[in-house]
Amino acid sequence: MKEVKVEVYEFLELDVSARKKAMEEWYEHEDYDYLEELLTEYCKDLLKQKGVSYNDDLDLRYSLSYSQGDGLNFTGTFGWKKYDIKITHTWRYPFASASDIIITQDGEEIDDIKIIEQFKNIYLDICRKLERDGYAQIEYRMTEEEFADICEINGISFLKDGSLTDL
Repeated sequence: MKEVKVEVYEFLELDVSARKKAMEEWYEHEDYDYLEELLTEYCKDLLKQKGVSYNDDLDLRYSLSYSQGDGLNFTGTFGWKKYDIKITHTWRYPFASASDIIITQDGEEIDDIKIIEQFKNIYLDICRKLERDGYAQIEYRMTEEEFADICEINGISFLKDGSLTDL
């Protein structure tokens, strides 16, 4: 067996250029696994603020990578005023404007353009707010102090050049 000794460092022990590299490498591998839950909870809050009730089938989909077709939508069954609403989305890309919104009252689909547009505006407003918040989460960069705390709490160590270790 070959024994290899490797010196590992805490974030604050690194020099300035190694700290910069450590933080850049961290964000290159960030997968934002919390983002869907965060946006879903924010969606529920916005729906409540707009007087829209939601069911357990609320499903949020997004692509936030600054590419063509990016966007955010949510689907499910909802209640608003005296109406039942079903939102579906079958397009490949998640932009909200491609969602299908069916509004019914007492089981009959309504065709009142004013009501349809009023709810569609609520839906699109919520989607825009969620999309902006999602991008803000992705674009946020911690200060060195915040990053040092994360590293300390999670026992993250680095090589002298700032590369992340698996130790």
